[in-house]
Amino acid sequence: PYGLHANERLGLVLTAHHRDDAEETILLKILRGAHITNISGMNKVAYMEQEKSQTKTTFAKPMLSVRKMDIVNYLKSKGFIWREDASNSSNKYLRNRVRNELMPLLRDIVGGDIILQVCDLPLRCHCVYS
Repeated sequence: PYGLHANERLGLVLTAHHRDDAEETILLKILRGAHITNISGMNKVAYMEQEKSQTKTTFAKPMLSVRKMDIVNYLKSKGFIWREDASNSSNKYLRNRVRNELMPLLRDIVGGDIILQVCDLPLRCHCVYS
């Protein structure tokens, strides 16, 4: 089925990456000095083929348009217990410092949600360099 050979396998991996993760990724690229044409967030879908095992895997991030807090609130409203990885509160890693310090500061400076300004940036850059 689906044009596969008898010995081929398909795989699908869905991750729970969300809008906050996408913003952090873009800001980290900026902070690390990425060229303006390489400033982009996470791909919603990516593909990987492994010739040795003849496996075709699709990686998808269906929640990139959803805020983490919206996910947490939804799960809690359905009776689920939210569990946060303890390492997320540590500022040992740069991504965590961006999440815990820079993002709240930027939200305070711009007076609210920064997603529109940050996540539109790759589109604006593409228009300039196309």
